[in-house]
Amino acid sequence: MGLRGSVDKLASTIIQKEFQEYKGKIEEAYNAALKLLEETRDKEYSEAVRKIQQDVSNAEERLRSEESSLELQLKTARSEAINKWVDRVLEEAVNRALRERNSEWYRSFMKKLVDRLAEEAAGGSVFIVKAAKEDHSLVEELLKETGLYGKSLKLSKEPADIKGGIIAVSEDGDIVLDYSFELFLENIKPKIRSRVARLLEG
Repeated sequence: MGLRGSVDKLASTIIQKEFQEYKGKIEEAYNAALKLLEETRDKEYSEAVRKIQQDVSNAEERLRSEESSLELQLKTARSEAINKWVDRVLEEAVNRALRERNSEWYRSFMKKLVDRLAEEAAGGSVFIVKAAKEDHSLVEELLKETGLYGKSLKLSKEPADIKGGIIAVSEDGDIVLDYSFELFLENIKPKIRSRVARLLEG
């Protein structure tokens, strides 16, 4: 083989080697690029999944919050409705009682209050009795029937700021006996509220 042939062979060998090395580097770079791409894709995928999960979690939290808010609104609305009906029932009860001031029922009711007061006065205390302006004459009459009128039971000329019933205060101010309509109604309010609640629940 001549010198030129040797040179061509050597050149060919060098070129082939360089090509192989270059090809290897290209394949290495390509594989690195693929790996990087996969890592980036996996990272972005994981980030996307995390974001979706967070969005779902936030949505669920908002739903729970809105559900709690709606439940509270319903309870509040129900409570307001019950209170409204209770107030109407009590108002009607008072109005009916006051319309019957001249009836035997009302006189009997007031007599029971005065008799209860007389029992308290029997313990030795002296009470100043007040009544609504409309009940003044009736209460005076009932007090006289007890035999304690002007003694341990004294009727004040000043009317009480109540719709009906009586209020008595001991002369020393230590004892207050409230037999007013208002207090009676306040005491029975829970029972009426319970009944109204059952009616509304159907």
